[in-house]
Amino acid sequence: MWIADYESKDLNDKKIIFRYNTEYKTSENAAKVIGLIVMMNPGEAKPEDKENFMRLEKDEVKLKKVLIKPDHTMNNLIKLIENAHKQNNISMPKEYILHIENLCNLREPKLKLAEKAVNEIEKSDNYEIKNLLYKSRFLTVADRKNYHFCFFTWGKTGINKKRQEELLLIFPDVFQINKTLNNKGYKVNVKYPVHLGRVNRDFNRDNSIFFEAIAGKIKSYM
Repeated sequence: MWIADYESKDLNDKKIIFRYNTEYKTSENAAKVIGLIVMMNPGEAKPEDKENFMRLEKDEVKLKKVLIKPDHTMNNLIKLIENAHKQNNISMPKEYILHIENLCNLREPKLKLAEKAVNEIEKSDNYEIKNLLYKSRFLTVADRKNYHFCFFTWGKTGINKKRQEELLLIFPDVFQINKTLNNKGYKVNVKYPVHLGRVNRDFNRDNSIFFEAIAGKIKSYM
């Protein structure tokens, strides 16, 4: 199941919806966090309860730990994690939690509209909304030991370049599905400069491509 916090705010006479503190849990009893995945921004996924989503669209509200109806990218992400473990001959725990972060928390499935909205928020004087846009778990180099793997899946985007650079320094040995910035700020090509869904298509077409990219990226659970 997917859970997260949602919050909606007024900006220039329209509602802006944010999602953060996102997690995937195999069950309510799951307690062990095994991995960190950093994506670009919340896409089409919405609260499972339709009434909650209507409230977000209508009023300024804050919803804590609500169940999410996932989108295709989120479902593909779980397949990717399972394939990665299988190809590394690593058995996954039966119960686990994945931490999900985003470069920004704006709920907008279309990249150009997301970038436009981010620029609009950046130029505004509303510091509360700015803080919500980039609200995230505090991560340091010491957190490397807390995760058995870390995947970057934010694709091709200039959103929150500072965060991109920070994350690459904190987690230098990651599986990257992006065309991203190196630690000097230059764009570099990596193994998978494509959308997350493409990885699953590549795996089904020729799993040796995926195996070579993911080899050694997951720590054993022993």
